[in-house]
Amino acid sequence: MTKEFVPYELALKLKQPGFDEPCFGRFNNDGYLLIAHTEKYIISNGVDRSEFFTLAPTFSQAFRWFREKHGMVFNLVGSGPYYPSIAFILIDGNSDIELGEYDNYEEAELACLDKMIEIVESKM
Repeated sequence: MTKEFVPYELALKLKQPGFDEPCFGRFNNDGYLLIAHTEKYIISNGVDRSEFFTLAPTFSQAFRWFREKHGMVFNLVGSGPYYPSIAFILIDGNSDIELGEYDNYEEAELACLDKMIEIVESKM
């Protein structure tokens, strides 16, 4: 199940462009993933505990957030046992950025999220 969540390093980076969607998981400050925590943990009895953890979105949550908030989508071409995975980011449906070739889908996803974060941060 932990493979469904973005890695700790990317979750930390997602804080910068403002990712704050409700998540089923969170990382403690040591990078340990805790699953099935609710939004109530973030603010309980008026006390904000967000400094003690980092939200842990699933990959689908992270990509949905970029699509809905920033008009960016991820596209993968040629993913298969005999073809390299070639990742693209589409911005606002018209311009695209080719990220390159990756050995597998997971590597392409990680590179894509990292680049999306960089793009959003450059616009801030």
